[in-house]
Amino acid sequence: MCRRITTIVFILVASSVLCNGQRTMSEQPFVSIEGFYNGSLAGGDITVGRYTINAFWFGSLSLSPHSVELGLNDGNVLGKTLYLQSLVYGGYQYRAISSRKRNANLYLGGAVFAGLETFDPLSQLPENIDTGFSKNSFIYGLAPLLSFEFFVSKTVSLTISGKIPVNFSSRISVWHYNIGTGIKIML
Repeated sequence: MCRRITTIVFILVASSVLCNGQRTMSEQPFVSIEGFYNGSLAGGDITVGRYTINAFWFGSLSLSPHSVELGLNDGNVLGKTLYLQSLVYGGYQYRAISSRKRNANLYLGGAVFAGLETFDPLSQLPENIDTGFSKNSFIYGLAPLLSFEFFVSKTVSLTISGKIPVNFSSRISVWHYNIGTGIKIML
């Protein structure tokens, strides 16, 4: 008898912890911080957004440093050189797959971005080297997105994401991938 009562109490406590209700309610705002790897260096995003019925929209600030090997105008090859992309993203992601309790969600979507691409931001290259690149240039483009969130509590989720920003105006790179992980907090 004592074992049955203990089992029933355990089931009730476990189900109350696991059944926290709908985690992604419509009009619910969130903030997230994410670190990512872009193929050469690590960067980061700070994102704010709001859920809709089956999706969410967002805006984010992203700093993405890159290292690239460039050829000079005289035909010689320069070693790895740093450039930094400071971007603002705006986008929408649709919930493609979700668990019944919405504690695990997979989203597909896209974003537009615009920002500043800074070549050699630390001014490490000698001034007499002509790379043919301006110090700062405006860039813009589109990015397909894939993200997964897993709620560890009612208001906190861990995220894994991937995006491929396609630049329409960069002279240094056309596209690269970003694979990241972070934390999302419901407000």
